[in-house]
Parts: sequence; structure tokens; C-alpha cells
Amino acid sequence: MKAGRNDTIQPYLLVYNTFDASSCLRALLTSVRVVCQNTLNLALGAGRGEGVTIRHRGDLQARVVEARTTLGLVHERLKKFGNEIEMMRSVPMTSSRLDRYFDGLLPSIPENATPRERNNRLKAFETLHGNFSNDLNSLPGMAGSLWAALNAATEFADHQRRFRGASDLARSESRLDSVWFGSSHEFKQRAYGDALALASVN
Repeated sequence: MKAGRNDTIQPYLLVYNTFDASSCLRALLTSVRVVCQNTLNLALGAGRGEGVTIRHRGDLQARVVEARTTLGLVHERLKKFGNEIEMMRSVPMTSSRLDRYFDGLLPSIPENATPRERNNRLKAFETLHGNFSNDLNSLPGMAGSLWAALNAATEFADHQRRFRGASDLARSESRLDSVWFGSSHEFKQRAYGDALALASVN
């Protein structure tokens, strides 16, 4: 899929099986290019619950037919995703529109918030704006668009949110768990939903 002349999103079909039948055969579409155990774990983790699972027992032929149907539905979802990208690319982000979009993604600050809490929110808001205008989000066909704003939000969620831990490894593990299953995942889902809502009213 093309999200602009220089922004390509490449889906892959991953088929995964074990030699000893200790795991089901799985097939799923993913944007991760699997070349090693680490990228396999990343693809399987990101695609948790998606795709097709075929157990090594029962009516295998019927399961294969079911797999074809399911993968066909996933392919249709990818086509829909491509259309959603085009919608977002067509929405220019004015300064006020961008402020409202980013402001809606961050938690509200209560009246009794501490100066540190206010400062942390302000820093996150400024980071989102910085992401929006950086080189990665200024490619031809996406610069200044709602698609660039969504990418700014996902960059923040995946790479820039801070996590606590006793070591670098512990912090990295907390980040990964959050990206896959926790608050960073929820942040990206909200960012995507808000972007689609904004695109639909323009």
C-alpha cells in the first residue's frame, strides 16, 4: 500500500509451524518482515488473536477452507485500511485542528494537578507537535496531513513515552508490553479512531 510517493506499507503473509506439533499452524497478515526469532516474536505478538489457527487434528481440509475464508476477510480489511489512509492524507491539519487532535489524546489535567503533572503533559504535547513536523512525517504526499498527525501519535506511543524500571532491560520490557497490550496500545487505538472520526467530517 502507498501512503504517498515515498511512504510504502508492505503487508506480509506469515505462515508459522513447529516441527514437533507443539504449536498450532498459524497464518496471519503482518507488516513485520520476519527474518529471525526476534521478528517472529514481534509479528506473533502484534498479531495476537488475528489470522488463522489450524490444529494438528480433526478435519484438516475443512480447516483449510475456513483459513482461506478468514484470510480473504483480512485481505478485505487491508483494502479498507488503504482507503482510510487516503482519507487521512486528504485532510490538511491547520494549527488549531492539530492542537485539538493532540489535546484530545492526552489525559485531562485536574484542577489540583501538581506542577510536575502539568509540565509532563506540556512536554508530551510539544513532543507530538515535534513529531508532526519532523523529516519522517514530511514525506511528499503526507506532510501537513492528518495521516502525518496519526504517525506523530504512534511514534510518541511506541518510542517516546517514559517507563519506570530498575534497569534498561526492565524499562524496555515495560515499554514492549505497553505497546502490545497496555496503555501505549490503547493510545494508538484512540489516535486511530479519532483520526478516522476527524477524516469523516471533512
